[in-house]
Amino acid sequence: MTLSIFSWISWILLVIAWTSQSLDPIDPKSPLNQRLPDCTAGNYSRTFKKTNWKGLVCPMIKDEIGFLAEWTAFYEMMGFDHVIFFDNNSTTPLSELDPWISTGFAEVVAHGVWWEHDKGLKQSLTRSSGKRRFNDMMRVKFLSEVFCKKKAIELNYDIFLSVDLDEFVFPLQRGVTLIDEMAEWFSSTKRRVMSLSKLNFNPVPHFLEPINLLVIEAFLVRMSAANRMNYYKNIMPKVALWLSGRENTKHFSNYTLEYIVHCCDFHGCNNHEHKPCGTTLKDGTIKHL
Repeated sequence: MTLSIFSWISWILLVIAWTSQSLDPIDPKSPLNQRLPDCTAGNYSRTFKKTNWKGLVCPMIKDEIGFLAEWTAFYEMMGFDHVIFFDNNSTTPLSELDPWISTGFAEVVAHGVWWEHDKGLKQSLTRSSGKRRFNDMMRVKFLSEVFCKKKAIELNYDIFLSVDLDEFVFPLQRGVTLIDEMAEWFSSTKRRVMSLSKLNFNPVPHFLEPINLLVIEAFLVRMSAANRMNYYKNIMPKVALWLSGRENTKHFSNYTLEYIVHCCDFHGCNNHEHKPCGTTLKDGTIKHL
């Protein structure tokens, strides 16, 4: 199997981390010293999902060895019912997902399955570079979410959350799962789209973090200390969509499932790529984007 340069670097860092940990104890002040709770003590509260609402997440992945298990376990604990991973030609094994695949909680969709019907995109990907290549990959990602939302509707799921593998969405309330909090918000506001503001860490710790250590613990505990290369900045919001109870017709307006599936992308419902997308005006006409 041919490994990319990034994959080789990841493996080298992992070997160095394991070797250093086996030879010498880690300095308590080191950024590699994990500060994990003692779960055997039993003095912590457990959170269980209360609602019967179902949720689906569908990240696109490539060579994410070492991060898949933690991410999947997190969203399972947050009350989601299924994860579809869209594999963008990974060169490293995905075997750490096997426990979730065997239970039906997760599945992997092979590269190309969700976008090969787009002949223009397929031709463009073979020769694009620079900004055009970036836009093509965003189109690939958008089509993966269209595929995912259709699957969610087919399974009668209620919530779709647009999220990537380096993103962990926490509920604002303690003692509730993310699905519980979203279900409460959608039910009380009657809104169909939830805009999630996002705080982004400097990516350097993520790149250098040995893959045998926990990402959540790194960013929330170790990297939150002074001089740990952490900072926040506001970036484009992500979205969660309420799918159930919406009219399922071929009419494109902001009241139908067709609109939600084809016109809402990872940052909102303003997709300019799909021609039928538009907003229903007061007179009943559709204003195209």
